[in-house]
Amino acid sequence: MVNCAPCHMPNGKGIPNFVPTLVTTDWVSDKNKLIETTLQGLSEEIEVNGQLFNEDMPGFAVSLNDGEVSDILNFVRTSLNNHQTLITSEEVKQIRNKTL
Repeated sequence: MVNCAPCHMPNGKGIPNFVPTLVTTDWVSDKNKLIETTLQGLSEEIEVNGQLFNEDMPGFAVSLNDGEVSDILNFVRTSLNNHQTLITSEEVKQIRNKTL
């Protein structure tokens, strides 16, 4: 609610034509890319469900620990999408150490 909902909204559906949805999107399928994006942020144009978005997203590497990142992303993957495989805090740690 504090980090993601202000832009992606409490229901995860984003803001039309401004912030992409986190609901029913292939963007959350790639665990590594999802972790990297959450840690580093995003400042390039992306396509989500056929719509282009070009707003900057801040990274949360400084403000969220590995467990918090994995908890948030598991909510997005399982509650807002149909993914069954969870992201572990160890996976977040590995990507954090590799990319930052």
